[in-house]
Order: sequence, then structure tokens, then C-alpha cells
Amino acid sequence: MNLDSVVVHGVPVALILLAMFLLLPWFRQLLLKRRIEKGIDHLGVRQLRNFMLDDGIEGKVYIERLLLHSDGLLLLAENWRDGHIFGGDRIDNWAQVMGNRTYKFGNPLYSLETALAALRYHAPGMGVTGKILFLGDCSFPKGQPESVLSKGDLTRVSQEERSRTINPKLQLAWDNLEGMIEAATQEELGVEQDKTWRGQKIAAGLLVTVAVGWWSWHLCTL
Repeated sequence: MNLDSVVVHGVPVALILLAMFLLLPWFRQLLLKRRIEKGIDHLGVRQLRNFMLDDGIEGKVYIERLLLHSDGLLLLAENWRDGHIFGGDRIDNWAQVMGNRTYKFGNPLYSLETALAALRYHAPGMGVTGKILFLGDCSFPKGQPESVLSKGDLTRVSQEERSRTINPKLQLAWDNLEGMIEAATQEELGVEQDKTWRGQKIAAGLLVTVAVGWWSWHLCTL
């Protein structure tokens, strides 16, 4: 193979490989997200996602995910964090420790309690619980709060739920609640994740475009 052939074919191949390298983390996270979604699906028999709910006091709360399971309703909020997490039920600011760096963030259980109160207002008599699901590679060295689930808890909790059945009265109450919620404005899924990887996707697309243009230009000059 002569030098001209190496240049003609080597440059676009290198650009395409670089594009694949940029998109590799996005593909990994996509596969992880699909595995997590499968685990979450087993936490209940029905679910609703991403909607606004009237809180009963002239306000609205955002519900990320609501599931129907054997004991009632499970309100689930996702939190993607890595590292060591330190926090408690009544600690205003939690800490995320990654290596030598510490990041503070507000107690996510407070907003969960607000959403639970709104849900109980619309679903009286139904058992309502809430969990914050931490999905990153994280741990809780000082203890995991009761209202927190980690990624590793999904398999255990979902297996427990599979062997249970839904009471017909509970199913009817869910149907009524579902009808009320579906009348509200639904929000698009996955917007934040798309924004997170937008730069990598644009860069990879440009690299592939340049590679195709390079090949096309050299083919036309043959």
C-alpha cells in the first residue's frame, strides 16, 4: 500500500475511531440505563412518569416516577451520584466525597416529602411510600437512610415484589388516579440526559461528516 492510499483511507478511519471513542461513555450509560429501567419495571405492575401534580394548596409538585405495587403506591426519584454519600433524614446538606473532593447538595428527602404529601392528598386510603434511588457507583459509609435505595437494592426489592398480587380495590383506585394524572400535561422523557451528552454527540457527528467528506473528495479526484 502506497503513501497516498494510507492517507486517503487512514485519515477518515482515524476520525471515525475518534468519534466512536467520544461516544463510548454515552453507549455505556445507555446500556446501564436500560438495565436499571428493567429492574425498576419489576418494582410494580404499573407506572406513570414525569408529570405535575396539584399539591392541594394552590401549587404543583413534579413526580418523576410513580409505581403501583402490592402495598399501594411507590414514588421514586432518581439521583445519579458516584463516590461516598453522607447524609441523614434531618440533615439539611448532604455530602458527596470523590477522592479528595467534597461536594455539598441539599437533602433530597425534603422534596420527596413534599411530593408524598401531594400524592396522599389525591390518593386517600392508599398506602403511599417514597424512595430516592441512587443510581451511580456510590456507597453510604455512615449508613443508608431508610428512604434511600441504592442500585444494588433493585434486584432484592424487585424479587420480593414479583411474588405478590394486587388487590382489586387497589387496582381500581390506581385506575382512577391514573385517569386524573393523565389529564395533566405530561413532560418529555430523557431531556436532561440528552443535554448531558449533546457536546459529545455533536463532536462525533462532525468527525464522521469530515471523514465521509474526505473520502468523497478523494474519490472524485481519482
